Amino acid sequence: MTTTTGTTEKTAVEICQNLVADMSTDDLTERNVNFINEKYNVEPEFCFGHGLSYTKFEYDNLEINPDEKTVSCVVKNVGEYDGSEIVQVYVHKKDSKLVKELAGFDKIFLKKNESAKVTIEIEAWQDEAEWYVGSSLSDIRLSN
Repeated sequence: MTTTTGTTEKTAVEICQNLVADMSTDDLTERNVNFINEKYNVEPEFCFGHGLSYTKFEYDNLEINPDEKTVSCVVKNVGEYDGSEIVQVYVHKKDSKLVKELAGFDKIFLKKNESAKVTIEIEAWQDEAEWYVGSSLSDIRLSN
C-alpha cells in the first residue's frame, strides 16, 4: 500500500517508521488513530477489530447496566452457516479526545438461526458516556 503526501510517495512501512518521531506525547498517550489518517491522508485497510466470517449476525436489545457495570445485547446468527462472532463494546468518555475506545469484548459461537444474550463486564466503567456495540470499530450495530 502506498500513499502520496505532497509530492512524496510513502509506503505504509515508511509511515509507521516515522510515526513515533512525528507524534507528540499527547498523541502517543491517547493513541489517536485519527492523527495517522489526518497527517498522512491514509484510511486503514482493515479497521480495529476487523474479522471475516462465513455467516452473518444481527445485534439487538442493547442493555446498559451501571449498577452491575455491564453492557448486554442479543446476537443472532442469521446467515447460512454456524459461526463465531466477537462482540465488541466501545465507549466514548466525555472528557476523552478519542472518539471510541475498546471497553470489552466476548467471543461467542452460534449455530445457524441461534441467538444468545451476550453480557460483557466493563472494568473501567464510565457513568456519563456513550456506549457502542458492534463487530468492529467501523461496524457499530447498537448505541445508546
